[in-house]
Amino acid sequence: TSLASHLIYHYTPNQVIDLSAMLFATFAINNCDVVHYYDDLARKYTDAVISNIASHRFGIELRANVAWSQYLSSTFLATAMRCRYSDSATISLYADSDNSLIAQTSAAMQGHNTGTPEIGLYGDIEFHAREWCIRASVCYCGQRYVSPSFIRRSQRVFDLASSDEHRTMLDHQQRLGDAASIDLNVSKRIRLDWGTLNIQFSARNILGVNAISNGYEQNRIRRVVIQERAHLEPFDNRLRYDYGRTFYLGIGLWF
Repeated sequence: TSLASHLIYHYTPNQVIDLSAMLFATFAINNCDVVHYYDDLARKYTDAVISNIASHRFGIELRANVAWSQYLSSTFLATAMRCRYSDSATISLYADSDNSLIAQTSAAMQGHNTGTPEIGLYGDIEFHAREWCIRASVCYCGQRYVSPSFIRRSQRVFDLASSDEHRTMLDHQQRLGDAASIDLNVSKRIRLDWGTLNIQFSARNILGVNAISNGYEQNRIRRVVIQERAHLEPFDNRLRYDYGRTFYLGIGLWF
């Protein structure tokens, strides 16, 4: 169940500048998910039914469209929001082999980021004339975290933590570094007697920055014995990286 609302204010002082501001809020309750994974504590493949998932997202978006001249224009966009889980979730674990109940527990998710970037900036400048369109853009994402694991934060796992410091380690959510990209897009439309030919060339991540695009926590947790004491240690987070400097050429034909 989700409830969403937004409030938009639009202001156009002249023919050059078009401004808008939007406040938005989304609340979700009683959402569900099913996760299939190998449970190291039960030592079997498991289906986890996660219910009563509650989250909220609210923030502000500012947008400006600027017509510098007849052929030159820009778009600027800034977004700041808060994306958090707002309550604990319920987890039911079933054996994949015979669907028998392994355990029922709760997951302490309140206050954790949902994995959505919370700060975004975008700006471009575009030239368009005589069927040509050339656009250079820059985008930035900040306040980013890996997507958290419900299984890792279940009370079933926390009960086996050997100390408060160990529990804090299990509950920790990795923050990712900020990411930025500069892109270039050039397109030309050619009108023919029998149709239209469109040629497009794009260069993505021109600076070749090796940035992490996103990531997620794994559900698996290993047992590690240190000095005759057993500890729980989660598997490393899985991270995805953006492509480096990449070039695209596209040709479209319309009849």
